[in-house]
Amino acid sequence: MNRPSPTTACANPSCCATGLPVLYLTGGSILWLLAGLGLALLASLKQHQPWLLASCEWVTYGRLDAASRTALVHGFFSQMGLGLGLWLLARTGGTQITAPGIVFIAGLVWNTVLTLGVAGILVEGPSGRSSLELPGQLVTVLTVVSTLLCLLGFATFAKRSEGPTVPTQWFVLAALLALPLFAITSQVTLSIFPERGVLQAVIDGWNGQGLLLLWLAPLALASLYFYIPDIGGRPLRSPAFAKLGFWAWVFFASWTGASNLVGGPVPAWMVTVSIAASVLLLIPVAFISLNLHFVAPVSALGRSTALRFAALSAISFTVVGILTALTSPRCAQQVLGLTQFPVAVRELFLFGFVGPALFAGYYAVVPKLAGREFPCRLLPVAHLGLTVIGLGIMVFSSGVGGWLQGWALADGKVGFPEVAAHLQIWLKLHTLGLAVFAFGQTAVLANSVWLLVECLLPFGKPALALFSETSPAVAGK
Repeated sequence: MNRPSPTTACANPSCCATGLPVLYLTGGSILWLLAGLGLALLASLKQHQPWLLASCEWVTYGRLDAASRTALVHGFFSQMGLGLGLWLLARTGGTQITAPGIVFIAGLVWNTVLTLGVAGILVEGPSGRSSLELPGQLVTVLTVVSTLLCLLGFATFAKRSEGPTVPTQWFVLAALLALPLFAITSQVTLSIFPERGVLQAVIDGWNGQGLLLLWLAPLALASLYFYIPDIGGRPLRSPAFAKLGFWAWVFFASWTGASNLVGGPVPAWMVTVSIAASVLLLIPVAFISLNLHFVAPVSALGRSTALRFAALSAISFTVVGILTALTSPRCAQQVLGLTQFPVAVRELFLFGFVGPALFAGYYAVVPKLAGREFPCRLLPVAHLGLTVIGLGIMVFSSGVGGWLQGWALADGKVGFPEVAAHLQIWLKLHTLGLAVFAFGQTAVLANSVWLLVECLLPFGKPALALFSETSPAVAGK
């Protein structure tokens, strides 16, 4: 269902103008991934080693945590997802990305602004808003750039070949519509004409949840809906499930913004509606999971790195949906809300669901655009293995540690210093898992750099010859 026919696919993807901006966006996102994980690792160390670099105010826990989240969400997940999303629109539409030169320049501006923003967070401190940690002027520029890129995505879709649309296109278009909507709305209501009182917390929560569930999640699902049937060689189990899952996800995800404000000074009905929507997300999770699971044969997993990452992402998506539904009610949040347990769910969402889905696209697209396979076949295996091990340690330590922390805090006989002391071992274990996970991501960087060197070597030899060759001797001398 998702595989375009040979007549609608790009005839030579490695030579078309689509390749350069996609390679730039996806390749640059790998650098942001490692930078964000480095900051996150230092922030994790500060949780149980507060004396570390205590004399430097640039590396306090609050600044490191905000900088790492900004680098990961806007530098890696958003940039990788945007590059793959534009590629998928062109691939499924049998066309090329509209104005690839503008896409490339916009990507340069995006990375420049993000670099200045992360540096500004470390030097001046974060804004205190989970969705707008960057300085205000840089947020405005990033909003304009992201809106331009989304408009180019819609232009790419508009010039597609005639034919029915597919689930991959639905999810990419939903994401491209959501990003400027959340960016412009939050910029106006929180910075230009800021609302007063608790309404700021509601808007910030709505924007933060929207970036995760209506921007990053649709991009990840678009990748899964394309590559699992395409590489597995089997169609989706039910086109009807695809439509129901898409519309149910868009509807319920847009109401979950206040689900984390239990106990806050906000109207109770707002929190109740968000909690109900979070629980009802099980409906689209069930439709999407039933449509994606068991589509690819088990034998295909051994042949494709992209399919293995897609399988990890699909499993994590189902688990995250179940955990979200179980932990959203008030009774659960009163115990687990202010503990490490939500950290486990968030990391499973980002590093278990969104990240592997994007890497599935990365491992499938980059060799086509580069015109050659990745040089080392062992590095993708190491990447996947260390990702699974590191993620497992992170989720286990935060989940179990947060569960024990929540029940200890609920026990009036246990003092807070005792709870903090018992949590130290779980924080150290989480740091270990994060270090393993981060080390695994260096494998994809090494393979990508190796591939880049191989692609540039044919151009490097003639260039060197210009400087090494001497002028020919005159005849007879």
